[in-house]
This record gives sequence, C-alpha cells and structure tokens, in this order.
Amino acid sequence: MNGLLSQAYLPMICLGAGAGLALMAVVLKPRAGSLASRLVGLASLMASAAALSLQDAGAVGGGLEWGPPQRAVALIILGCGLVTGLAGRRGLPEARMPEYVALILLSCAGLLGMTATQDFLLLFLSVEVSSICFYVLTGFLSPQPRALEAALKYFILGSLASAVMVLGLALIGGSSPAVLNFRMAPGQDPALYLPGCAALLVGLFFKLGAAPFHWWAPDAYEAAPPPAAGFMSVAPKIAAGAALLRWVERGLGPEHQMPVLGAFAAVALISITVGNLGALAQGGFRRFLAYSSIANAGYLLLAPLAPPGQAWGALVLYGGAYAAMNLGAFAAADLLERWGGEGGPGPF
Repeated sequence: MNGLLSQAYLPMICLGAGAGLALMAVVLKPRAGSLASRLVGLASLMASAAALSLQDAGAVGGGLEWGPPQRAVALIILGCGLVTGLAGRRGLPEARMPEYVALILLSCAGLLGMTATQDFLLLFLSVEVSSICFYVLTGFLSPQPRALEAALKYFILGSLASAVMVLGLALIGGSSPAVLNFRMAPGQDPALYLPGCAALLVGLFFKLGAAPFHWWAPDAYEAAPPPAAGFMSVAPKIAAGAALLRWVERGLGPEHQMPVLGAFAAVALISITVGNLGALAQGGFRRFLAYSSIANAGYLLLAPLAPPGQAWGALVLYGGAYAAMNLGAFAAADLLERWGGEGGPGPF
C-alpha cells in the first residue's frame, strides 16, 4: 500500500523537490542562479512526465487515480508549464527567476492533484496549492501599482471562493461518516450532500474563470508577467475541467446528474456569451485574451455533456488545442507589447 501511495504521488513529488532545488540554486550558484533554476525546472518537469509513464492504467493510491485520460491531461499541464512558465523570460527580474520557477513547479503539482483526485479533501488542497502560487504570480511585478491591485483583488475573491468550498466540504462531511470521496455513499443525506456539492462547484467555477465568477481574470492576466499570464489562462482551466468531469462520472447518481449537468450548461452558456461579447469592448490585447479565456472556460464545461465514453476524449482534444492556441496568442501579445508598448500597435 505504501509503495502504491508513493508511486501515485511521484509526479507531484518530483515537482515539489524541483521547486526546493530551484530556490537553493541561487545559494549554491549565486552568479548563475537564474540559469541553474531554469535547468532544475526543466529537469523536474521531465521527471514528472516520466513518473506519469510509470503509473499503471487505473492505478489507485492515496485518493489519486491515474487512468490514461488523466495522464493525457497531466501531460498537457506539464507542457504548459514548460513552454510558458520556463521558456519565456521577458519582463522577469533575473534575480527572482528561482522564485518564479518554484512557483510554476508548485502550481503544476497542485494542478496534477486536481486532475487525478477522487477525493473532495484532496481536491480542495490541490486547488489551494495552485491558487496560492497564482496569487503570487499575479503580483510578481509588485512595484507596479497595477500588479499589486490585481493580486489583491484576486486574493480577496479567491479567499471568498475558498471559504465557500470549505463550507461545501463541511456539508459533505456532515452528510455521512464515510470518507470524503467523490462517490456518494449509501445512507448519505442528500439534503447535506447536494448543497455541499453546489458550494464546491461555485468555488471550482471561480477557479475555472467561468462567468459569472470571472471578475478577477482580466486584471490578473493583464498584470501578471506575460509568460505567467499565458500559463494561468490555460492550465487551471484544463485541470478544473478534469476534476469536474471526474466528479460527474464518479459522484453523481442518475437521479442527480440532470440538475448538475443543467447547471453546467447554464454556466457554459453565460461564460460563452459574456466572454465573446465582453472581448469586443476591450482596448488591451491581454484583456481581450482574458475574455476569450472566459468563453473557452464555457466550452470546456461542455465536456461533461458529451455522450458517455466521449467526454474525456473531448476534454483532452479541446484542452490540447486550446493550450497550443492560447499560448501562441499570449506570445503574440508579448511581442506586441515589446514593439509598441502596453497593448501593442494597431487596434489594441
């Protein structure tokens, strides 16, 4: 059991160890701390990807299950961390690169936990690990007033969403003495379980950046360093979509699926409408992309509505395509800001 537990957590252990080594790199190599931390980050991401290949199909341990779809989603997240978090350096102080790399690695660890979890408590802990990293990344350029304002707004609203999730956990835990796994246990009180799940959904919709819980996203993506903004716009959405899909498959009986899927459809419709129409009124390229990401959060929420057996394929396919396109879009935004100042030349 201990071996299975350690194997299931090995991808996150690699990332956590890499974050610690990245912070130590500046001490061990003061003159080359920036380069050393990036190399450590690259090695950690590759080690985590290799650890995913060691997971047996359907291996379960410590509240995690690494099936083929979960491993595919995890590889997309690690690829986002590699391309956006470590490849781009413009606008980042060289002296703070070790901190930046450590934050990217720790956020990836939390997102991988969200992807493979089948336990409500582990889901909450994974969400919080990644969220704390994103709060810091939003205010990473903290001497700038805009970065401080966006980070504070994101932190306050994120703390409120976390409090709602804790309330949901309390209701779910009070509905049955069983462990807080996704599967609804026999004898569980629906009067407590279903409101608890609704509270958890509100928190996850906030982390997903879906409307009407999206108000933090435009300011956060505009204030964060360009590489971090691209990473934040893609990886959390894919991980949250995987967590929601796993919960729908494992935790809901047929009698409860219709109202929950109806809520997904309603939030998806609102997100797609608000994201696409709101983007038309934006004057900055990154705010334009932020509203685009809100619309894409709605598209990702359609995955649980797919026919049985096709939902995970839809999520992986759309998540991979969305990651590639959005990372490219934020790279274009970075170039526009470099050439023409904030917002770049042209209509933005």
